[in-house]
Amino acid sequence: DRHYKALYTGDFRFESYERSEVTNEMKSFLENTTDIDILYLDITCLDLLGERKGDKNKFPCKRIILEEIADMVSTLTENSDSSERSNDEDECNSEDRSDSEGFDSEGSGVGGPDSYKNVHVDCLVLGWQEVAKHLAVQFDSSLGICPKDPKKKLHRCIVELLPGDVKIETPHKSFVHISNGADCKYCTDRTIKIKPSLKWLFYDMEGYSYKQSTWIREKDPVEEPGFFNVLYSLHSSHFELQQFMKLLNLSRKAEIYPISRPLGENIEGMSNNEVRSKTKELFKKR
Repeated sequence: DRHYKALYTGDFRFESYERSEVTNEMKSFLENTTDIDILYLDITCLDLLGERKGDKNKFPCKRIILEEIADMVSTLTENSDSSERSNDEDECNSEDRSDSEGFDSEGSGVGGPDSYKNVHVDCLVLGWQEVAKHLAVQFDSSLGICPKDPKKKLHRCIVELLPGDVKIETPHKSFVHISNGADCKYCTDRTIKIKPSLKWLFYDMEGYSYKQSTWIREKDPVEEPGFFNVLYSLHSSHFELQQFMKLLNLSRKAEIYPISRPLGENIEGMSNNEVRSKTKELFKKR
């Protein structure tokens, strides 16, 4: 009997433009992987219907957006004792920072002396803990996890696996804390609330471009001041998926099975079979 070789991606970012050990190892794996019969692929951000143009199919890499989030927090808490951080800039991927202004609190309804005193990060999705830990490391803070949080052990486990060392404490002792949602008893009107997400973007693509100023958006400056959606993606962009498939170089006989549905209003009416057929058709054209 013939044995079939399958590759399952899970949720993944293929940041092919990043100079890192992880990226290099992934590229080497793809270039040396042959005879894949079945590919199970995360297509969450695939532009299945070809509706998005230009740079709307590109996202900033996670490293860059983490730096932008830290810059925002520093700006909004610039007169707080907790806001000291290094201003050293990494020149790698300087194109991600070109022709853009970055986060600007002016006109956003937020900011000013002593406006915000701590940071809340939504961690409803596995992986969002990286945002919280990055901020804790940058601001030399412990990381607050509620002792009554039903996912506290999972949060702690993920935090400990991520690079850097932070002390885990209760939220009221920490500049940065995490929880499973926005309804958090440790938040006040002087808390910056961050939701690392992607879904909001796909239902309002008009305001997005590959510039820093569109990567962070205050949800509602009047009704929910200090609540920010940030473009932090655990899924490969359409551009990254194209690069991934190019390196993988599947045979035309290989089967492709999406493990997710693409985001976007016009996809919602499509059946799973239609999504799979369109995905296979799109990549067979390459």
